[in-house]
Amino acid sequence: MRTRIETVVFDHPFTIEGVGGKHPPGTFTVEVDEELIPNLSFIAYRRVQTTITLPVGFGAGTARQVIAISADALEAALHNDKTHPSKAQGQTGETG
Repeated sequence: MRTRIETVVFDHPFTIEGVGGKHPPGTFTVEVDEELIPNLSFIAYRRVQTTITLPVGFGAGTARQVIAISADALEAALHNDKTHPSKAQGQTGETG
């Protein structure tokens, strides 16, 4: 078994399929557990679990929760964040 640790960034509040509620934007840790596929003539791994560490509640508190998610749901949430309407319209949040 091996674990890959990745960092993902959401620029907007987001949801992930299978995980209740809306989550605040920010930088989050994702862990991907993979196991060696036996009896192959080459080294290969398969994903067995993906987790994301999220804050509990929509505040800046220190309480965190680790939630199992599907890799597809994570990719969809990241895609939705990158194509958020404010990005598509070129809004930067600047005034003046």
